[in-house]
Amino acid sequence: MEIIKIESVDSTNTYAKQIADEVKNNVAIVANKQTSGYGTNNRKWYSDENSIICSFLIKDSDKTIPLDYSYRIGKIVSKVINRVCNVETYVKKPNDIYYNGKKLGGILIETQYSLNKLDYLIIGIGINVNQKSLPEDIQEIATSFSIETGRLYKKEDIISGLIREIESEE
Repeated sequence: MEIIKIESVDSTNTYAKQIADEVKNNVAIVANKQTSGYGTNNRKWYSDENSIICSFLIKDSDKTIPLDYSYRIGKIVSKVINRVCNVETYVKKPNDIYYNGKKLGGILIETQYSLNKLDYLIIGIGINVNQKSLPEDIQEIATSFSIETGRLYKKEDIISGLIREIESEE
């Protein structure tokens, strides 16, 4: 899987859509900063340089997407986080990662079809990792690993694990 690293982007999912026709193989897009991230129902997704922000562009036109695909990807993300960070996260259906009763991350699946054939699939993942604080309007419902544990985590280790697991899933 090719990896594209970007310092700043409006949205990794939007970027994936923009390059979808240009790339032939699966691509992981990893951004240090995202300025206009969004989640399900176009809800704003807060992130900063302490977050993991990535999207996976999957170009497998023969892929069948099961109804619980978002949840399955959530289980993969949770497994990677638990292994790398030695914590216990869980997935709240359909696509949110929780830790200590607060939202830690989310998954957004987007697809593009032509004539009933899948052109591409985008798996967007956002995880709050090393933030020391979050915006006031989400502090009651969201958290980061650093807020919860007082520790800093290597984002690269989590990202590498996600790439390995998602690549083997596809």
